[in-house]
Amino acid sequence: MAKQDTNYINRYNRENYDRVVIMVPKGTKDNIKAEAKRRGQSSNEFLLSLIPEKLVTKRVYIRKKG
Repeated sequence: MAKQDTNYINRYNRENYDRVVIMVPKGTKDNIKAEAKRRGQSSNEFLLSLIPEKLVTKRVYIRKKG
């Protein structure tokens, strides 16, 4: 991938996404990856699927793309 393409992708991501970094106990990441794979999802998709359920019950809403 050309440096120009990488710069575009990085700029697009900064403008359209928020980044959240979490730390989990050792071994948890492997469990998340395994569960995501079992569901046919990426780790990111799996974790994102868990968020709306908890946020909606607390009346905090997230914007869905599309």
